[in-house]
Amino acid sequence: MFLSYFLIYFSAWKGVKSTGKMVWVTCTLPYVILTVLLIKGLTLEGSGAGLKYLLIPDWKRVGDIEVWQGAATQILYSSGVAFGPIIYYGGARNKEDKIVTASFWIPVANSATSFYAALTVFTFVGHIGHQLGSPIEDVAKQSLSLAFVAYPGLIETMAGKNFWAIIFFLMLVILGVDTVFGFLDYTMEFLLDAFPVILTKMRKEIFCIYVCFGCFICSLMFVTDSGYYVFNLFDAYSCGISLYFCLIMECIVIGWIFGIEKLAIIAERTTGENIPKVV
Repeated sequence: MFLSYFLIYFSAWKGVKSTGKMVWVTCTLPYVILTVLLIKGLTLEGSGAGLKYLLIPDWKRVGDIEVWQGAATQILYSSGVAFGPIIYYGGARNKEDKIVTASFWIPVANSATSFYAALTVFTFVGHIGHQLGSPIEDVAKQSLSLAFVAYPGLIETMAGKNFWAIIFFLMLVILGVDTVFGFLDYTMEFLLDAFPVILTKMRKEIFCIYVCFGCFICSLMFVTDSGYYVFNLFDAYSCGISLYFCLIMECIVIGWIFGIEKLAIIAERTTGENIPKVV
């Protein structure tokens, strides 16, 4: 965990300037690793069963509210649309960047990435089910243990296990770091905007050390003996109803209180784009 925050610090210590450069590595490398794992996964016995489970819908569950809740949580969490960092990075854009165009392509890229990752995951899920002799639905429900118990156990049985273990866990670390430094950058800028006196007392790089250290101390609760239960609490309640509430409030404030007509005028003046009539 200390190594992770070490990497996060040097990704965010200069704000948008450093994160903008780091994101070229942290965003592109997982695609390379996913492609390598997908190619390997397609060669494994039982991968077809995993892909069949992924791609063929179970129409009986269409009316299950938990399915739709899980889908909504996944979209909100992966896109970051209800979190603070995406709003902050929107304010840090270049003047020539197109907001409306980005607002269309970001959800498309997010959904395409999630689907691509799912293809990779379920080739391995199918193989795990084949190895264990268990139904795919039982293997897919293992959540956290799927990444840290089932996958390592599978990699242990593969040829070149050390190489695949490094590739797999490198991808997990990169995805984790990529997620955290956006929030860290946003938190820093929020505190600096709220308390501008901070920059009169210390440089931004030093302030970033304090923020990283504070986050590191708070994160220690996840590595205690009860850390797994604390993690499940955060996973269940930090990305559920609270995100829905934030998104609904954003839509109400921007769409009705501020007014979509005013937003359309601002977008046209600043970027030359028109918000579609359907919005």
